[in-house]
Amino acid sequence: GGLSFEESKTHFMLWSVMAAPLFLGNDLSTITNETLSILTAEEIVAVDQDKLGVAGTKLWRSNNDVELWGRPLADGSAAALIVNR
Repeated sequence: GGLSFEESKTHFMLWSVMAAPLFLGNDLSTITNETLSILTAEEIVAVDQDKLGVAGTKLWRSNNDVELWGRPLADGSAAALIVNR
């Protein structure tokens, strides 16, 4: 708890780009529709579970805490995430 909806989305997307295992530590009987929408976002889960299995890395960081993360995918494309900290 304690994260805003936008922070929760960013958190989940970072885990996905890093190819981290997706474990849930929340009570599914009280899950909000917002949280469920994050956890069931097919595009984000697909990036996490991509067959190539290569973890993403931070590619760039600006002086004002904007970061670019990237990860190669099995089909030859790449996933990218811009984070404004």
